[in-house]
Amino acid sequence: MEKEQYEKVLEAIDGSIEKWNSIVHAEGEDEGRHNCPLCKIFFDSDECDECPIRKDTDKKSCRDTPYDVFEKHWNDVHRSYTTINRTIVCETCSGLARDELEYLKGLREKYIDENKSSLDEYFWAIESPERPISDHNNLVIVDKDKKIVNHPYVLSLFCNRITAYEGTNRKIGLELDDLDRIKLEN
Repeated sequence: MEKEQYEKVLEAIDGSIEKWNSIVHAEGEDEGRHNCPLCKIFFDSDECDECPIRKDTDKKSCRDTPYDVFEKHWNDVHRSYTTINRTIVCETCSGLARDELEYLKGLREKYIDENKSSLDEYFWAIESPERPISDHNNLVIVDKDKKIVNHPYVLSLFCNRITAYEGTNRKIGLELDDLDRIKLEN
């Protein structure tokens, strides 16, 4: 998976967690797919093909998740209320909303774990290891077949000096800071 897509989906999962956290604290409401960050990316004719929830449950439209139970409870018990958006109305709503929040937190961890391996497919390598240390060389990133996957180089090594190049490969997720150092994620 491309790092940009990975971060976009992770941001949407985080947004869904924030949404349900606000619902649990009676500060927000559920408007279904209309205020779901994941649905804004993946909802397409009720198929949700690439949604991490669909991948987790193999069901479309969040079926067989705590959301499904929350929505059913709210519609069966509280539908006569004037608002069509689902909020915390009773203790059952509160418990079911907490269940959805916990489900999304678990989904986030699962998504991270499942996608971490895509970055583990890349390795550091010296472009020309047979060159003497006093000669110019480059630190590059290679795939498991030792094919260089980044250009320009991550680091240029020359006469005991290290120089970082701008434009490092976004697929790998490396970027330079204002001092031309490689940024590390926390």
